[in-house]
Amino acid sequence: MKRYGIIDIGSNTEVLVIYEDHGTSFQTLQYVSVPVHLIQYHHDGHMDEEGIQRTAETVREFVTICKQYETDTIMAEITEPWRRIDNADALCAAIEDCGVPVMCLSGNEEALCSLAGARLAFDDVRLMIDIGGGSTEFAGISDDAVADIVSIPYGCLRLAALGYDAEKAMPLLEQMRKEHPLLTDQKVLTGVGGTLRAVEAFMMQYTDCSGGIPADKLYELYEGIQNGDLKLLDLVYSCVTEDRRPYIVPGLGMLVSICRIFHAETIQVSPYGVREGFWMRHVR
Repeated sequence: MKRYGIIDIGSNTEVLVIYEDHGTSFQTLQYVSVPVHLIQYHHDGHMDEEGIQRTAETVREFVTICKQYETDTIMAEITEPWRRIDNADALCAAIEDCGVPVMCLSGNEEALCSLAGARLAFDDVRLMIDIGGGSTEFAGISDDAVADIVSIPYGCLRLAALGYDAEKAMPLLEQMRKEHPLLTDQKVLTGVGGTLRAVEAFMMQYTDCSGGIPADKLYELYEGIQNGDLKLLDLVYSCVTEDRRPYIVPGLGMLVSICRIFHAETIQVSPYGVREGFWMRHVR
């Protein structure tokens, strides 16, 4: 039996998950999420020194927790925050100075890791979506093989900064579909990541989600929020952490746009995602 500490560094949060590997199964021993909001330290293709130090400070805290759990291996992966900065080497060096090897995931590799995590929960994945803080990933499956993968540089944090609503995303998604025709219409979408889990939490309070999130009810709730229904907004906010509240409606709007562009009827949400996929593909 081995224990692994996996650190996930994203645009919104830094997350530590400690897994205990039982060979044919695994157990999550610890989960810690810190809202670092690295995207706020990005300016003109450069990450401020404060952002780099904030990242390293959090990683050191995670290493302390891993030692308490006597983990055999600690490894970090970083997703969108390193992709568009000119000092990515300095960011990675600060992480490795904490004694933690780090792997920088391209958008496509992030999508493949998210897909691997989703497949732990569902056998019938046909289109995987992961709405993150700084990017959104898609992976299409045909005949049990990956047909296409794509990452677009728009996640809920960046969309919030742009004053986003669902209608503004349609031209972007339409162009993406033209460039990636192998991502086909699907009645059922498989969602992974914090935004999708947050949406599932408040949709379960809004309607029957026993068979997945009904897309028509998703549209209904989003339209109500856009029309100023404060009771619906309070329902949404009551199901998400305070740090996620400024970004959840843009994330919801992005999901609405994705469902419409792929003519989805249901969204099934996986409890597993990029961290589990990274662990299986690159560490385990």
